[in-house]
Amino acid sequence: MMGGTTIRAIGLVALLASATACAGSDTAIDQTDADTSVTNTTADAATTSAPDQTSSTTTSTAADATTSSPPATVMTIDCRLTGGANRIADRDFELHLPDEVGTATNPTGVQSPLLVLLHGFAADAIEFTAATGLDTLAPTAGVVLAAPQGIGDVATWHIGGPDDPLVASDVDFLSALVDELIASPCIDPDNVWLAGFSAGSAYTGVFGCAHVDRFRGLAMVSGLPPAICPADANTSIQITHGVDDPVVPFTGGEQTVSDDASVELDGVPESAAGWAEVAGCAEPEQLTFGDTDPSSVTAWRDCAGQAEVSLLAVSGLGHVWAGSDTPGGLDPGTPIVDAGCVILHAMTDADGDRFASCFA
Repeated sequence: MMGGTTIRAIGLVALLASATACAGSDTAIDQTDADTSVTNTTADAATTSAPDQTSSTTTSTAADATTSSPPATVMTIDCRLTGGANRIADRDFELHLPDEVGTATNPTGVQSPLLVLLHGFAADAIEFTAATGLDTLAPTAGVVLAAPQGIGDVATWHIGGPDDPLVASDVDFLSALVDELIASPCIDPDNVWLAGFSAGSAYTGVFGCAHVDRFRGLAMVSGLPPAICPADANTSIQITHGVDDPVVPFTGGEQTVSDDASVELDGVPESAAGWAEVAGCAEPEQLTFGDTDPSSVTAWRDCAGQAEVSLLAVSGLGHVWAGSDTPGGLDPGTPIVDAGCVILHAMTDADGDRFASCFA
């Protein structure tokens, strides 16, 4: 159980991440009815006829021969998934499905990985998902993407006491959402990631660490809470943060959160090292990308179980999802990295180089 000091610290991180955000308009989402289904197909029998053949020593005439190949059946599954607008626990979410979901042609097999993406403060889930590009990138990579919508006077995710009805609503909603989706035979329950931006990133740490049995990995972008996962959690942690973030500063320090209150924040590198320490990681590997103003990756690969921890520090990036079409202060000469690409590579290509391939 988290103490009051930790909860306040996490709440202040979320508050800082919300400080300069603009309120987004609510979007009405309707439930669609058509289930995703794929039809079995059977190849037509092939008929061939052999012509008469004559040799210099032997003459033989072959009668018309008819051969039939066995039916070729494409394995399919009723996924019980509906792409587009959905609703569960009286809350809305958007679902994006790969074209091949439920078929044996799926590159990850019949079951697909699942990524749940949390928007930031005052944002709309559909607009945010489109801005990250993950509405296209995830299905193309064979990953099912779920984008839940926050609630409140200003749409967000709530960190606080158990008596707050919005806190309870968020927990119930995300729990029901994940349970419903992993119940599908087309979702791999052992490859589920939770990711978020800003206030959604802080909530990714809070909800994800309270439910480590459900998530193979947590990806936090521009909003890093303290290391609060259990020490025995076998959950990978991927952190992306802009070095020039003015809302949740990369270097930490005393930050004003209201007219009469401030909070002391650890720097992002120190916080990331704390996550690695809790995960039981050995010394990290250091990587750099770019020449004049390089971005850096600190990767702790030798951790307890199969977990990994990594920090992608993007030079020139402000408080924005790296690689999105939202302005964020990237200098023209800075290598632009796509945070969504990094997450998808972690989910689908664990042995590959998830960083170099995601820089433009």
